[in-house]
Amino acid sequence: MRGRNNNFDFLRFFAVSLVVFSHSFMFCPTGYATEPLGYISHGHASFVSLAVAVFFVISGFLITMSYENSVSNREFLLKRFLRIFPGLAVVVLLTMFLLGPIFSSYSLSAYYLDSHTFSYLSNLFL
Repeated sequence: MRGRNNNFDFLRFFAVSLVVFSHSFMFCPTGYATEPLGYISHGHASFVSLAVAVFFVISGFLITMSYENSVSNREFLLKRFLRIFPGLAVVVLLTMFLLGPIFSSYSLSAYYLDSHTFSYLSNLFL
């Protein structure tokens, strides 16, 4: 499983295709009931749920590989931290300071004076 000589890209593409295919049935007059897997399973499964399962399995496999390739637990946790938190910080801060004021129905001053605005920062700590 070293290097790029694996089928993860294909599996991701396959899962994304399942999501697009499944969501395309939303545009049909009858909705999700006509999605083939939903129809066959009487609504107990869908291609979206299958795709989500594929994404979780791939993620679990890649995280496990990352753990096994780490020299210590500390290095593994540092790699996970650096993979998750910079992106999370960017999204939370952009949402709070750029998108929030643009799309809020509050005035700018009311938006920043509302207690919920700054409590949103707690998302930085998961």
